[in-house]
Amino acid sequence: MKIAIMSDGHEHWDNLRKAITIANQQSCDMLLFAGDLMAPGNGLSALKTFTGPVHMVFGNNDGDKYKLTKNSQ
Repeated sequence: MKIAIMSDGHEHWDNLRKAITIANQQSCDMLLFAGDLMAPGNGLSALKTFTGPVHMVFGNNDGDKYKLTKNSQ
């Protein structure tokens, strides 16, 4: 099983999308995101492009945790 581990997106959506594209190309089975996605909109849409399951925890710099939780499903 291949697991992609990412964190600290800090609203750098292009870099996050590039990393997810590489993880998909490498046939990673799961993505673990270790916090600091920050804004719920663009960050979550980037994570949803991963082809497998995504597991995420909050970091110390995540903005609206309610919206992140609500919109992640």
